[in-house]
Amino acid sequence: MELRQRVEEEIDRLNPRLRELAEGDVEVISVDEKTGTVILRIFGGRLH
Repeated sequence: MELRQRVEEEIDRLNPRLRELAEGDVEVISVDEKTGTVILRIFGGRLH
């Protein structure tokens, strides 16, 4: 399984809790498998 797919699955698993805590969502923008860098976007709710 690719790193991006694993990150996206984990974000999907966490999003219900994030919605509850921050009233927002997290989206995966990019994943660099070489460096392990993950860029996320937090939108909506109190974190916006």
